[in-house]
Amino acid sequence: MNLVMAMWFFQHKKTYSDNEIKIVLHRLYKAEKAFNIAKTYVYDVFLIETGQLIGQCDLRVGTGWYLYYLGHIGYTIYKPYRGHHYAAKACRLLLKQAKEEKMDKLIITCNPDNIASYKTIQYFGGKYLETVNVPINHDLYLRGETIKCIFEINI
Repeated sequence: MNLVMAMWFFQHKKTYSDNEIKIVLHRLYKAEKAFNIAKTYVYDVFLIETGQLIGQCDLRVGTGWYLYYLGHIGYTIYKPYRGHHYAAKACRLLLKQAKEEKMDKLIITCNPDNIASYKTIQYFGGKYLETVNVPINHDLYLRGETIKCIFEINI
C-alpha cells in the first residue's frame, strides 16, 4: 500500500454500529490465493458508551473447502465483556460488510466443546448443518482442532 492509500485508509476507516457497540476496521488483508480467500477484514469491537475496546471480529471473503472448516466469520470478546451477546451483535454488523461484498450466505464454525460459541452462533441466527472431521491437511487440524460444527447464515 502506498503512502496516499495508507493515509486514506486510516482517515476513512469503515465503521458499523448499533445502539450498543461499533466495529471499526482495524486491518484489511489481501488475498490468500492458496486458500481461495479474496480478502479478510479485521474489525475492533468497541462499546459505544465508554469507547472501550472489547474484542475483535473478522470477515473472510471467499469460497471453497478451506473456508468451509474455518468459516467466513471469526470473533473474540475479551473475558470481562463476555455474557452480553457482543459477539453476536458484532457478527450482525459484519453482515453489512458481507452484503457490500455481494455475499449471500456465510459459513460460521465452532468446536463442539465451545458451548459459548455454539450458543452465540445460534443466537446470531446460524442454521446448524453438520458436525465434521477436519481434514488432516487443514491448518485447523495442525492446531489440534479436529472436529467442527458447521452453521450457515443466509444474508
